[in-house]
Amino acid sequence: ARWRHPQRGLILPDEFIPRAEETGLILSLGPSLLREACREVAELRDTRLTISVNLSARQLADAGLLEAIDEALARASLAAPRLKLEVTESAIMGNADAAIAVLRELRARGVGIQIDDFGTGYSSLSYLQKLPVDTLKIDRSFVSRIDEVGEKAEIVESIIALARSLGLEVIAEGIETERQLARLRRLRCDGGQGFLLSKAMPAEAIRALLPGVRLWSPAPPMQGFVDREVQRPRRSIG
Repeated sequence: ARWRHPQRGLILPDEFIPRAEETGLILSLGPSLLREACREVAELRDTRLTISVNLSARQLADAGLLEAIDEALARASLAAPRLKLEVTESAIMGNADAAIAVLRELRARGVGIQIDDFGTGYSSLSYLQKLPVDTLKIDRSFVSRIDEVGEKAEIVESIIALARSLGLEVIAEGIETERQLARLRRLRCDGGQGFLLSKAMPAEAIRALLPGVRLWSPAPPMQGFVDREVQRPRRSIG
C-alpha cells in the first residue's frame, strides 16, 4: 500500500499506517486494502500465488473483522487458503485470549496466519504453542546483520530452530545482500522477502513476470517473495 499525496508526494506505510491506527481510521482503511489485495491476486489468475495482508491490533480486536474478511474473499472469489494474514506479537499479546479465539476462527476458514516482525515483541513459549499460526517472519533488524558473528546471527538461528520444533514455516524479512541470502539458505530458512529478491511492484508488473518463472523442486532450500507481500511463484534464486 502506498499513499500518493497531492502536495507531499509518496508517503510510505511506515508513516501513514501508525497515524491511521492512532486515529481509528485503520478500521475503514484496513478492510478497503484487504478487498483490494484479494481482488488483485485473484485477477492474476494463478492459483500458485497467495497474498499476505497485515492486521493491526485495532483490526484484530474489531468485532467486524471476520465479516470483513469473508466479504473480501467472496467479492474476489478467492479461496481462503490463498489469503494469509500477518499479525505482530504485540497485537496478539495485548489481549491474548481474545486474539487467539479470533485467529482460530480465521484458521478454521482456511486462512493462513503469520506472526510478523517476530523477535521484536514478547510472547511466552506457552502462548506461542497455543497460537493457531502457520509462519514466523523474522524481523529485518535481525536479518540485516546475520552475516556478522554475534547475537543477531544467533537469534536468527534460534528462531529457525524454534519454528522447526513447532512445525512452523519460517520466513526472513528484509533480505538485501547476497551474503544474507546465502547464510539463510545454509540455515534452511523456508522463505524470504526483501529488495534483493524484488522491490515493491504493481500488480501489472507481477502479471508480466509470471510467464517466465518456474516452480521449485519439491524440497527447496528457500523460496522467494515479492516485497509487496504477493508471493512470487517459486523459482530458483542465485
